[in-house]
Amino acid sequence: MPTSPATQFILASGQIITPDTCTAMQHSGQAEATMHPVDDGSSIADHVIRRPQQLSLTTVWTPRPPDADYLPAGVHRGQDAFDILIEALQRRQPIRIEMDGLTYDPMVLTSIQMPRAFDDGDSRTINVEAVQIQIVSG
Repeated sequence: MPTSPATQFILASGQIITPDTCTAMQHSGQAEATMHPVDDGSSIADHVIRRPQQLSLTTVWTPRPPDADYLPAGVHRGQDAFDILIEALQRRQPIRIEMDGLTYDPMVLTSIQMPRAFDDGDSRTINVEAVQIQIVSG
């Protein structure tokens, strides 16, 4: 049975948050060929515009990480992670996402969702969407 890749979110502050598991991942890259008409009426494609890479993850967080013996009262890792990721989204902070030996950097969060189902128990599912950015200094 395949195991889920180890996933980490590294924030601009250096803070690292790690879900218990990543149950789904979709990485997409796109490009667009520009089309221009020529004298005989046909079109030619002479240039390609790369679109930023996009990443979608479904992560699961339990109240206590698998390697911990106890959890302090009033702490819920899933809710805490959601709050941290929402803050990074609202502040438009670049983050780095590492999973299964791959590094996505720099990324900016574009969507964070925490759907709840009545049979989830204490675990939390957090859906994350991010897009790669290019930081230009000048």
